Amino acid sequence: MSGKSGGYHRVSGLRSPVVAGGGGGTTSSFELVVPIGSDVSATLTHNLGVVGSDYIVQIINSDNENIVLPFSRDENEVIFHFGDVIVEETFKVIIVH
Repeated sequence: MSGKSGGYHRVSGLRSPVVAGGGGGTTSSFELVVPIGSDVSATLTHNLGVVGSDYIVQIINSDNENIVLPFSRDENEVIFHFGDVIVEETFKVIIVH
């Protein structure tokens, strides 16, 4: 996907196998490729259907570091707001629900 200035990018996540987490929760892992552009937002469509959007989101960069950035979510999607992106990068997104 090429960069886009001043808009949203819709990116479907590539889901890896679900792993049972401790305490009755479930952990799902996805990859999110974020393209070059200005004011970039990327949507991860996970289709988990989590009622009330009651889940935890963690995003990890290619250096295996946790990063913090603004996002919004609903039952089936998370929208990450990256701002200006100068190098395309693949992020790992972990959702605990």
